[in-house]
Amino acid sequence: MSDDLKPYSVHSFMLPFRWDYLPVGFDVDKQGKEAIPFEKRTDLNKFRELLVKSNEKWKRKFFMINGEAENFNEIHYFHAYAANTMFDLQQCDEVDENHIHESKVMVYLELDVEPDTDTYTIYIKEQKNDGTEQKKEYTLRIAGISLHIYNTGVAILTLNVENHNYVEKEHILYINEYGRRLYPQFLSDSYPATKAVKSTFLADKIMLNITGMDGLEDDFSEYDTVSDREVHHRVGNDFKRGSVVRVPKYIRCLFGENFCFIQQDEVEKMQLEKIRLNILTDDRMFFQCWYGSDEVASQLEIKTCENSFQKTLKGQYDTIKGMKEWSGSLITKKEKTHHQYLTDKFWHAYLFGDKNEPSIANMDMQKRITNTHTYSRWANYGTLYGFTRDSFVVVSQSIPTLIKNAPNLRTQMKTMYYQMAVLGLAQRASMLRFSAEVSLLADMTKTGKDKKLVENVKVLYQCYIEFVNKLNYREITPYIQGKEMYDQYRKVMGVQEDVKSLDGELNELFNYIKLREEEKQGDEAHNLTKVATWFLPASFIASLFGISFIRENTTLSGKMDNELWMVWGIIILGGILSSLLIFKLLKKQKDGR
Repeated sequence: MSDDLKPYSVHSFMLPFRWDYLPVGFDVDKQGKEAIPFEKRTDLNKFRELLVKSNEKWKRKFFMINGEAENFNEIHYFHAYAANTMFDLQQCDEVDENHIHESKVMVYLELDVEPDTDTYTIYIKEQKNDGTEQKKEYTLRIAGISLHIYNTGVAILTLNVENHNYVEKEHILYINEYGRRLYPQFLSDSYPATKAVKSTFLADKIMLNITGMDGLEDDFSEYDTVSDREVHHRVGNDFKRGSVVRVPKYIRCLFGENFCFIQQDEVEKMQLEKIRLNILTDDRMFFQCWYGSDEVASQLEIKTCENSFQKTLKGQYDTIKGMKEWSGSLITKKEKTHHQYLTDKFWHAYLFGDKNEPSIANMDMQKRITNTHTYSRWANYGTLYGFTRDSFVVVSQSIPTLIKNAPNLRTQMKTMYYQMAVLGLAQRASMLRFSAEVSLLADMTKTGKDKKLVENVKVLYQCYIEFVNKLNYREITPYIQGKEMYDQYRKVMGVQEDVKSLDGELNELFNYIKLREEEKQGDEAHNLTKVATWFLPASFIASLFGISFIRENTTLSGKMDNELWMVWGIIILGGILSSLLIFKLLKKQKDGR
């Protein structure tokens, strides 16, 4: 098959991060990141500036149609208000890629790669049932590496790869399962500690071959000794910063020296401006995949019949006269039909990122879950879309067949549906980010480090409102299929439920801060009242004599006669005695509460 009729599948591995800008001299031992206002930690200009400074192969890319129908179709698919967030569109005051408009929600960058030569290779060592070791190797073309950076303090790194060599559906499952793993899900007591997990679903090694870059590989050997993995702890007078898991080397090397992935990095790079990155997922990246196969598409579109009476009467047809004819007419009335995909092992495994069998052993449950996560508008044509919290997948006919009969779903998958997948992932990542911020600010109220707490809460709330209005869209396209897919995708991702929960968390924090402010204002008013009360007796006595009396008993030279001195003595003494009496009464009232 010529390259024009390939690839057999395309894969996008997406890694969501939480990010914070930390200035020169920031000391993690003296203050937490939450002490810095949220909007300063999520400065898009700083992220772009430090990324390009660390690795010159990163370039900001404004979205342009450039006379290409593919680009026109991509941006035309979405509402204009959604497109302003989903695409990095150049604004009038953005004279070049180095300037970012203050209203920007997202900035988009691409790593300079060579699609014809740069590769993403997955090395696998599996242990078979007989104890022997089986090696596999998948070399995929790197179509692009990109980064979406959001002002909500999240970023999404995407590795786009194409499969031009492996046709069988088993290969597609292996690429998705092993290609998205970041670190071992578990370790063993024996050495090497990664042996068992590598024989299950962790690659033996992943290597990126990118022109002009070195060190883009990881064999996960740093996990081979369990004793090397530890949490933060104190040894005598020394505080040791541990690292349970780390982002793999082939990811870390894409960023450069101005980026930190663990707390120890923050300490070692204290004298640098830096971006702190925390992954917002488990040991697996989110993946998007299109797979074109006429055989698989044909298999999934087949309808099957199911009837409980048939199972009950099976085996009795030949022993009871006439039973076969009678049961046959009964089955015709009761039979049910459903598409093969509801019980198909490949579709369920493909949907949930399993490499062989579905990770479920209950057929009724499998059918129910598969139905929930499958968009089946075009099932009769063998085209299925699927969504989970970890995946966005499509199966269709092969490219040669699609060219004859239908739109090129591979192109749609890497344009419109890719943008939809990124947006949904950004929404979920942003909610996790805001939830973490609420937790950090709530801790500040207990530690006493709350001098700027009110200001920080107000800034966070303002950023959250911007997220709700500029990123958390309920509808992004006027097209019915797009609406249906987006609604189902968001439902599966749990976006709406999480937004409601986050609303409650922020409102509770905001109300608590408001209550504290009201109490503070009440205390200040109470103190002013006490001061006024202390001076009230003196003011009262002075008013009895009157200001005119003081003037009449003061000479031209400003000296006071003896009567006036006596009056002033009475005023001062009476004020002191009255103030002491009032103070005791107030104290007694306070103690009695």
